[in-house]
This record gives sequence, C-alpha cells and structure tokens, in this order.
Amino acid sequence: MRRINDQIVEVSNQKVIKQIKQTKADPDTGYGYRKMYTDLMILGYYINHKKVYRIMEEQHLLKERYERISKNYVKYRTVIPEGPLEVLEVDIKYVWVTQA
Repeated sequence: MRRINDQIVEVSNQKVIKQIKQTKADPDTGYGYRKMYTDLMILGYYINHKKVYRIMEEQHLLKERYERISKNYVKYRTVIPEGPLEVLEVDIKYVWVTQA
C-alpha cells in the first residue's frame, strides 16, 4: 500500500523492489532492511519491516552481516608469585564515613 495525494493505492511487489533498487543505487545510502523500511515509510509506503527483509533477501539486496571481533578474555586468574613482594594486589573501595 502507498499513499499518493491523500489516496491509498495498492502497489505491487515489483514497484517496491524497483524503489529499493533505486534507493540502493545511491552510494550514500548503504541501507540495511531496517533503514530501508524507514525510507519506504517516508516515501509513503505502508509496509512491514519483515516484508522488506523478505523482499530484500529474495532479491539479494541485503547488506553483509557484521561479524563481531572475538575478544580475548583472561584465561588464568590465579596469581602465583615466585618471591616475596613480587605481586601486590589491593582492592580499593570508596565509602563515605560521616562524623558522629
């Protein structure tokens, strides 16, 4: 569905695909399906974001998925010093003490 001059007109999927391709042709709009959904809503289309995803997936217009970089977490948490005063650990806590 699309609003044109205060009238709601039913639009085929091919016209939506054409509009998506036209939007993606601009190098400044590297939109995924969520931003494309918002762009279509601004242009007057009444369409669900799930349908936009489905259409873009069928036409191979989706962006590549973002892969998160794997993090290196601490593997060994036990500290084993080899001599005296080699490792000092202090827990600093801040507590406000009022005078009585």
